[in-house]
Amino acid sequence: MNARIFDEHISKADYAVGVVEKTATKAIPNVAFVEPSQPPTSATAETPIEKPKKKLRDEAHEKIESILNTRTFIVIAGATLLLGLYIYNVISINRLAGETEALRQKIDEAKSLNVEIESELKGLERSERVGREAFEKLGLRISTVPPIELKSK
Repeated sequence: MNARIFDEHISKADYAVGVVEKTATKAIPNVAFVEPSQPPTSATAETPIEKPKKKLRDEAHEKIESILNTRTFIVIAGATLLLGLYIYNVISINRLAGETEALRQKIDEAKSLNVEIESELKGLERSERVGREAFEKLGLRISTVPPIELKSK
């Protein structure tokens, strides 16, 4: 950024300080000092020297104000965007944590159901139960004759 202090259309002579000449006044002896009456000056009246300075100051103030307003807007917009993204991420993380917890609960329920089914299966596979069911439904009994061993040649 290239800051310019002086405008191109104002010459350097316009910024020069002028010399004011004062005419000599006669001293009045033995008279109390009385300030000369001056016409009332308005608060906006400026000397020719102050006009370029005020104009330069106003232009610099406007430039600074426009830069600050633009920069302030950009900074606030950026901060708002970052804050919005942060809040969105926090909400997403909380939602995903809730989903994860629900899935963990389903997994735990499935594991407990598996344990229950496996214990029931173990009970059904027991030899006493199989023998009892075979006798009741099919009339089969356990043989008391020992098995015959075949010898291989």
